[in-house]
Amino acid sequence: MPRTLSFLPFRPRTRLIVVSMLGLAVTTSARAEKLVVIRSTADDAYLKSRWVDGVRRKETYVFTRGSFIPGESYDRSLERASFESMVRVLAADLQKQDYLPAPSIASADLLLVVHWGATARVEQSYDLEARSFDTVRELGEAYAEQKQFEETEATQNNNFLPTAVSGLGAIEQQIDHEISSLQQNQIASDFGAESTARLLGFSQALNREQKTLIYSDHYRALYEMTKEERYFILVMAYDFPLLRTKGRLKRHWVVRASIRSAGVNFRQAVDRISVVAGNYFGQRHDEVIFDRKTDRSGRVEIGEVTVLGTAAPAPPGKSP
Repeated sequence: MPRTLSFLPFRPRTRLIVVSMLGLAVTTSARAEKLVVIRSTADDAYLKSRWVDGVRRKETYVFTRGSFIPGESYDRSLERASFESMVRVLAADLQKQDYLPAPSIASADLLLVVHWGATARVEQSYDLEARSFDTVRELGEAYAEQKQFEETEATQNNNFLPTAVSGLGAIEQQIDHEISSLQQNQIASDFGAESTARLLGFSQALNREQKTLIYSDHYRALYEMTKEERYFILVMAYDFPLLRTKGRLKRHWVVRASIRSAGVNFRQAVDRISVVAGNYFGQRHDEVIFDRKTDRSGRVEIGEVTVLGTAAPAPPGKSP
């Protein structure tokens, strides 16, 4: 399938280019729905290259559409959101870090791949677990009573039951079944949480604290976020001249930002995520950051999207 190259018509200092490359997957008391969680990483060499004589170098970019993950809940605001409207919001906040829309595709310094969507809520049935624990406890009591009964019968009547006749084996099988169900439920829950943790950039922080004896409040908060449905936007910045001339992918920086979906629609979430992410684009922070929306400065006016043409498909890339 060909890939479409599209851009927005030129206006002085307001031009924003969107490049669509199909096949190239290269993306204290604030209320919970206003709290944005950020994971920002960047390459050391790139960070050094941005500063010349103590002044941060301006860079230009084009956007390309990454992966869209719709989540598992029916969400009309997410389904109706357009890629172009989302990157218009991001463009305003990219200016905070001296990232500007490129005047032409050929002159762009960065290719910004944007992935977006919602994480799936990890259903962990606490009612099911409670019933299973109750069942195991009751079976254990029944096992103890049965064992005492058989031992008493054997002692009083000198009649030792053979294994095949004993009722203990059936109770043991029921206990094994219930314990297995508990384990499978926990494994399924943890697997879903682990996948979400990687997507949102929480894995390193969670893995580090799992080696400690006592979990911090920070760990507990991150872990609970992997269980709930969250809107997310991932912006991945690549060296565009290197990609154009040599076909090589070199990633300079990544920002993974998310917000709880409950209480907001996706349009509101994009605005809140973008304002906060604007403080971290192109930067590196070793920890996961909790931040909230502040006032936005700067403005980018965008025209209508037009299509330039098509190009050969790029080889499949890695998932975000």
